[in-house]
Amino acid sequence: MHGVVVPLFLNVSDLRDTLELPAYSLRPRFESHATWERRIRLKTRKMRIMQIQRRTTSALLEKLQRG
Repeated sequence: MHGVVVPLFLNVSDLRDTLELPAYSLRPRFESHATWERRIRLKTRKMRIMQIQRRTTSALLEKLQRG
């Protein structure tokens, strides 16, 4: 207000309580680009396997229904 420097001590947990923030970090976990790409490849591979399983299952069901 009058150009006077006032030391301020602030407890982070008190600030979180005041702002009603959770006690955990709000930042997303850091992942390198390589980790992110690997996760995408694994997810894509799992999706392909599931598609193949669905097709195989439907083909088997059709054969069973035909007798």
